[in-house]
Amino acid sequence: MSTLTILFVRRTGWDLSRVGSMFIRWALPVSRFKWARASHSIVAHNGFAYHATMRHGVVKEPIAQALHGQTVVAQRDFHAPNVDAAIAWLETQIGKPYDWRGAIGVSLSPDRLWGSEESWFCHELCAAALRESGRNLFIEFGHVNDSALLLMEPSNDSKASN
Repeated sequence: MSTLTILFVRRTGWDLSRVGSMFIRWALPVSRFKWARASHSIVAHNGFAYHATMRHGVVKEPIAQALHGQTVVAQRDFHAPNVDAAIAWLETQIGKPYDWRGAIGVSLSPDRLWGSEESWFCHELCAAALRESGRNLFIEFGHVNDSALLLMEPSNDSKASN
């Protein structure tokens, strides 16, 4: 079975990037009384990480570099009918800017459509990679956050695939 691995992480330490991470974890949930589990998600494949970062937009880098200063809080191995198509698509997204509206406005504009390919928020980039692999799990979502990704069934069943 082919799988697409998504890592869910959050920052450690007390630098400026941790403040941004904490803000995202606070802004993502519907309720301000519960923090999101992760502030960032990464597609991990063959030792590389594909992810959307605040500083550089969509990047590909060695997984060890991407995880520096971060704690992995969860890993999901999603069944993906065509991993090669997902990775090829991710390669075309490298260099695209970070989607600040997705990161900051997720909880403020729930009617927002997440699939625009002009810029990417990390969780939405991961959802789009799954879509490109043949797993269109989030077709009816206005936005995708860590909870939406974490709650989706990693296996391919009829309820999750369309």
